[in-house]
Amino acid sequence: MLGAFRASETIGRIFKAVIVMAMLLFLIGCTSSEMLVKVSASDDSATVDPYNTSTYKNNIALFSPLALQQKINRQKLQQKSSNLFVLLDASAAMQDDYRNMSRYEYGVEILNRFHQTLPELNLHGGVFKTTAYSGSGFFSSVFSTGPDGGDENRRYPVYGEYKPMQMQQQVLDAQYLNKMGDGSLHTAIAELADIVVDIRQPSTLLLLTRWERIDEKAMIELERLREKLKLEHDQDVCVYTIGVGNNYSRARFDQVDTCGFSVTADNIAQPRDMSHFVERMFFFGPADTDNDGIYDYQDKCPDTQKDRLVGFDGCNRFGAALSPDSLLNIALAKVRSIQ
Repeated sequence: MLGAFRASETIGRIFKAVIVMAMLLFLIGCTSSEMLVKVSASDDSATVDPYNTSTYKNNIALFSPLALQQKINRQKLQQKSSNLFVLLDASAAMQDDYRNMSRYEYGVEILNRFHQTLPELNLHGGVFKTTAYSGSGFFSSVFSTGPDGGDENRRYPVYGEYKPMQMQQQVLDAQYLNKMGDGSLHTAIAELADIVVDIRQPSTLLLLTRWERIDEKAMIELERLREKLKLEHDQDVCVYTIGVGNNYSRARFDQVDTCGFSVTADNIAQPRDMSHFVERMFFFGPADTDNDGIYDYQDKCPDTQKDRLVGFDGCNRFGAALSPDSLLNIALAKVRSIQ
């Protein structure tokens, strides 16, 4: 009798264990299962198409330049150079299509935006182009004849006052624009270098071309220009390059020990980026006349003495500065008081 009771008790425990295990498995299944919602099929369901970038790639007509002159006046930015020479590549390599136009036309548009953004500065220089490419062949590096068809050659001054919008008009009047070289970029740079060296002043050189055109010969000519200016006149030239139709900046061309940098045309096509590019080309940071670490436009005390600790407003941190005689008198008074 006792054996039968123990057997039934064991069976009961096994049954309870089975029940508990079944419940656990049921709960685990409930927590791991995903609730499904039945939705009737519809042919009008929304679909997500790839982002259309054609408008961005093709439309460059809209441009509203930022008023950089206001920032210059407010922050008292310091002008770097007073001479600007622009070399626009018009070779056959610039005739490839880009953004529904040729690379040369795109370069002209970028230069137009540059001129619209450039404030009225005391600048001198000129705009030049490499030997141009017409539909029937290359233009000669000899200057074209005037519009009347006479023997008198017409060209713009090689060096003169640099007025942005007047220069842009010269770019648009490309048939009579000053031409450089024989079609290669390095010969154009070599001819332009002679003009830059004759100026004998710090100058800025702006190249608009495609990176493939800046070969070893072109880089050698730029280095010769820098060395010649440095040796003969102890001057420097800052070289800035705009890659027309390129996707990435040409960092290999930039050198740590020289001024200037490279950028793609797409990266400066918009107003804010073009304004920043022009500012970096022509201006140092805000002026700090008394060298106290506070810019003049933020400095309420612009004539603090040297080596004085100042606050964020540019004024003496611990009151007015004392003269050496005053400091000596204070020291002597303290010595007497101790004695």
